[in-house]
Amino acid sequence: MLFSLTCDTIANMENQFELTAQERHSSLWIKIQKHYEDLLQRERVRNDSPKQTEEGTQFIRGKIALLKELQKLGNKQEEQPEEE
Repeated sequence: MLFSLTCDTIANMENQFELTAQERHSSLWIKIQKHYEDLLQRERVRNDSPKQTEEGTQFIRGKIALLKELQKLGNKQEEQPEEE
């Protein structure tokens, strides 16, 4: 198997790596997010192909899940100070 990720592995990625607020708003991260969105769109089109094998579909779904998790790194909500 070329590509294998479990749901637990993907879920733990968020806990192991975080971008700062400054990094999330940087021009570099914005470019990376655009690149991920383009890749995600391409993989969705490939996944919808009727010529795709079951194994190929599973592989593509794994790539889509990974791309979505990578995109989420930039979507973390800014921490709000607690009101007293």
